[in-house]
Amino acid sequence: MNKSVGFLELIQGGLQCSIQDTGRTQHAHWGVPYAGAMDTFSFNLANHLLINPSHAACLEIGPAAVVFQFHTPTICVLTGAKGLFLVDGVEIQRNKPFQVEAGSLLRIVSIEQGNWLYLGVKEGFQSPVILGSRSWSKGITEAWILKKGMKLPYFSQSHQANQATHSRIKEYLSETAESMIYAYKGSDWNLLSEILKTTIQNQEFELGLRQDRMGYEILSLPSNSLPQLLTAPVFPGTVQLTPSGKMIALMREAQVTGGYPRILQLNEQSINQLSQLRARTIIRFQLLDF
Repeated sequence: MNKSVGFLELIQGGLQCSIQDTGRTQHAHWGVPYAGAMDTFSFNLANHLLINPSHAACLEIGPAAVVFQFHTPTICVLTGAKGLFLVDGVEIQRNKPFQVEAGSLLRIVSIEQGNWLYLGVKEGFQSPVILGSRSWSKGITEAWILKKGMKLPYFSQSHQANQATHSRIKEYLSETAESMIYAYKGSDWNLLSEILKTTIQNQEFELGLRQDRMGYEILSLPSNSLPQLLTAPVFPGTVQLTPSGKMIALMREAQVTGGYPRILQLNEQSINQLSQLRARTIIRFQLLDF
């Protein structure tokens, strides 16, 4: 039986919006970024609530106002960042599936806490599969950011709200969001002086203004004279230390090799948590044992 295809059209905004799924994990040897959702917890939650396959593609929405129009009915859910979201003028709650009709307008009026919001639809968005993933990535996919007038395909769903779960969800973001970031010692930890090691474990740090899918800037250790390294593998969650003392936490769209010392490696929970923390947030590091 052929499925009816509908479209989500961007009406306004969208600079930091892109289709993301679980990413490309098998192509780093070709220099292909991992890509995928910045906050995998919220991405996975959207698919869980819609009873979708775990790899179904969602729309990742950055922290700016945006307006979409649905061309056909479907079932949706919003997860991740907190804010004010309206469908045809009616406020929509996060983490709760809802039905939209042909012509419905979804307005992301504001994102008030966190950085990344996820819009899931029943069966996922049907963007082309490139190297095993639907994730948009600059240089890999034809589209890499959403632009006004673009239409994203999905399978239409008419009045099938029973095909979504109504599980109770433990809140992920809170007004007193935990600022402790858990990390393992990186491959180049032992290049650090004892003073730097102690500072990293005991000092508070501020998130810098640079926050994007490639990396988050963390301020600031003293300048250093650590040696530049031959190009070495890096991963999402690798924290590199620059000569100026800035740390860079690599995120989902980062390069797959780098030459700065790799001093920390965040675990998956902390990558998700860090992705939702805004510039000027104060964080601390807690080292984990392997």
